[in-house]
Amino acid sequence: MSSAFDANYALDEKYVPHPLDGTISIDEFIVGDQAFAVQAPASFDVLLTALDDGLLVQGEVTLLVMSDCVRCLKPFETKITAAVDSMFYYETTLDDDGDPYPEVDEFGCIDLEGELIEDLIIAAPFAPIHSQDCKGICFVCGADRNVDPCRCAEDAVDETHPFACLDMLLDKGDE
Repeated sequence: MSSAFDANYALDEKYVPHPLDGTISIDEFIVGDQAFAVQAPASFDVLLTALDDGLLVQGEVTLLVMSDCVRCLKPFETKITAAVDSMFYYETTLDDDGDPYPEVDEFGCIDLEGELIEDLIIAAPFAPIHSQDCKGICFVCGADRNVDPCRCAEDAVDETHPFACLDMLLDKGDE
């Protein structure tokens, strides 16, 4: 799928920012091992600024997704928001690896989709959690510690563990 946008109106005036907003449809969003269920098209709000060697695109893109909390495994809805800062060159320009940077095509259009998705991938959480206060599930009994306080972890102290003596030091400090 292509999200080509006519940028001719911005190309006529150098160094003057021109607003562009809209949406792009994303069917699936997978980052590493984490699959996010897309809830709505990604929305973007950017400024296009014509420079001497290309068109600068700066702004923000947001994607509403469902994910599973890595601590408690409950699904939750969240927004992934990414900063957009891309350059679309007038002529073919290669990066250090020999790959071409995005370009303004011969008709004055730019294809934002790839750049916006790349920015969202970079901003996506590696380990999504629904709340910083999430206590997760008990690794012994599997109870959701956000709902039911569990004492399994406290009762499961292994005296043979190399760091068990540190636990005793903490206990002495409480007295």
